[in-house]
Amino acid sequence: LARALRGLARGAEARQRIDEFLSRRAGNFAMYLIRGDLAVDDGQPGEALTWYHRAEAIAPHEEKVLFQIAQALRAVGRVEQAESYERRWQERRELTSQFQEAQKRAAREPKSVDAHFEVGRLALKLGQESLGLRWLAEALKLDPEHRETHRVLADFFEKKGDQPAAEFHRRRAANRP
Repeated sequence: LARALRGLARGAEARQRIDEFLSRRAGNFAMYLIRGDLAVDDGQPGEALTWYHRAEAIAPHEEKVLFQIAQALRAVGRVEQAESYERRWQERRELTSQFQEAQKRAAREPKSVDAHFEVGRLALKLGQESLGLRWLAEALKLDPEHRETHRVLADFFEKKGDQPAAEFHRRRAANRP
């Protein structure tokens, strides 16, 4: 609703609706993002940063969040920080593009272990854990001994603190039972 109201140049009403909602319960990254956009519309990039950082806390890898933070930082004169966010945004865009290409390849080559592995690896890098794990599981169905898949899974489980799973995949990556 707030997005629609903003699109109709009814920013004050959009802001009121979001603020009322947020006074009663927690928001999601999209709400914080639109609230930041409304602050930008009002010429308040500093306030927008507060909202964008709330969105970032929920969705730290979301491209739109990174882009909006970079823009707001530039508007308040924090150029170095803006450049850092712009780099992160650009890296994220490139990774998303690679992910989309890998998905197309996997669709063209449904029996390719490497294609399934690449989609899973990139999904994990994008923070899409459940999707990445599903693709990696499919790669292991095609080739239970695929070392690269086991290496990525070992690293993933290590970071998650699941030592038994990490060790299992480390042994499989080394081709030991």
